[in-house]
Amino acid sequence: MSKRKKQLLLSAGIILLIALTVLICYLLFSGKEKNNLQYDDNATVGMLPGIDVDKRRKELQDALDRSMIAFSINTSPVFPYFCYIFFQFYASCLTPS
Repeated sequence: MSKRKKQLLLSAGIILLIALTVLICYLLFSGKEKNNLQYDDNATVGMLPGIDVDKRRKELQDALDRSMIAFSINTSPVFPYFCYIFFQFYASCLTPS
């Protein structure tokens, strides 16, 4: 095969790949949103029959208390020397000379 023919085949392949990608994305994302969820009336209102609001608030607070995660943030991190050199080089590239 000649070099010109190889370039044409490669170009046609790339164009075909791009066209297929656009077509697949169109088919996947252009469909109408189907809202098949059936909500319970109590779920939309936010009330549970037979449950007192204060009792439910206490249950939610208990669940929240059980799931609390404590974390701390290091306000003075130490970087290795090569990071220091990289940041110095990066900063020198950004400053006009």
